[in-house]
This record gives sequence, structure tokens and C-alpha cells, in this order.
Amino acid sequence: MNLKVYYRLHIRFKRFLDWIFSISISQNLSVCGTGFLVKSPALILGGKNIEVGNNFRSLENLRLECWLKYQGVKHNPAIKIGDNVSCGFNVHISCINKIEIMDNVMFGSNILVVDNYHGGSDSVDLAINPANRPLRSKGPIVIGKNTLVGDHVVILSNVTIGENVIIGAGSVVTKSIPDNSVSIGNPSRVIKTTRGSAS
Repeated sequence: MNLKVYYRLHIRFKRFLDWIFSISISQNLSVCGTGFLVKSPALILGGKNIEVGNNFRSLENLRLECWLKYQGVKHNPAIKIGDNVSCGFNVHISCINKIEIMDNVMFGSNILVVDNYHGGSDSVDLAINPANRPLRSKGPIVIGKNTLVGDHVVILSNVTIGENVIIGAGSVVTKSIPDNSVSIGNPSRVIKTTRGSAS
């Protein structure tokens, strides 16, 4: 068989498998809009607490995790994703509180969005195996519409990212970011804010 023909058949078969895989995932979500496409492999935990809008797209190794219970402690998490959100490779979103991602957000690759952490730094928690420490959250995460999140970004709990924001590659976001801003660094800091930009 001609290699070009084989390659085209391979690509079509892979697209078909991704379509089937996406359907199986969408059926485990609380709400799932049209145009949902996630490439295999992916991991979804607590899907009944996850809402996804229209035209969601993700490359391989997506992890959406709503932890309903951890180490015997119950949580009431919620992940809500708007329309036209896209994810690169290895996007990990972990929730015990609430994470809301508005419309038209674009994630690069190798990104962590996490509203929780394993225990504190006191002597009681430090004496426990990290995997056995209770999950805690300082607050929810909101990512405003039209935001671009660069590669290798970490977004931590109790943060609101405004609309029309650019977060530079490698940033660690520990504080809220206003609308129409560019933020970079570890910890991330705003280096530019444009007033009166269109939404």
C-alpha cells in the first residue's frame, strides 16, 4: 500500500477513535455542549459535577478532577467551563471547591489549575504522609473570558483572573489579575494593563 494512502487512512481512523472517545466522556458529564472533542488518553473524575459548554477542544492527557471524597472527607466541588475553550497537551484541572472557566479561554500545554492542596505546614500535617493529608482550599478560581494561558502555567486557589488577560509561559498565579492585563513570572505579576479595552 502506498505510504501516503496508509497515512491518510491512519489519520481518519484516529479521528474516528477520538470521536468515539469524546462521546464516551461526554456521557459522564453533568452538562456537555455540542462540538465536544477530547483526544485520548484523558482522565475525568467526578464528571457529574462538571459542566462543559459548546465547542470544547483538548489535545491528549487532559485531566478534569472533581474530588467528591478524599481520605474520608467529603467535598462539594464544581467545574464549570464555558463555550469555545481549548486545551493543549497535559492540562490538569483539580477541584474540591469551585473552578469556573469563562468563554473563549485558550490553554497552552503542561498547565495546572488547582484550587486545593495537601495539608498545611504545621507539625501535625508534616508528620503525615503527604498522600494521606486532607485536601484543603483557600477559595475558588475564576478565569475570565478571552484569556490566554501560556505553557507551563500554574494557577492556584482563591484567584480571579479578569477578562482579556495574557498569562506568560511559566507563570505561577497566586493573586488575582485585573481585566485587560499581561501577567508574567513566579510569582506572577502584572506588567501591563490596558484601560478601556473591548471585551
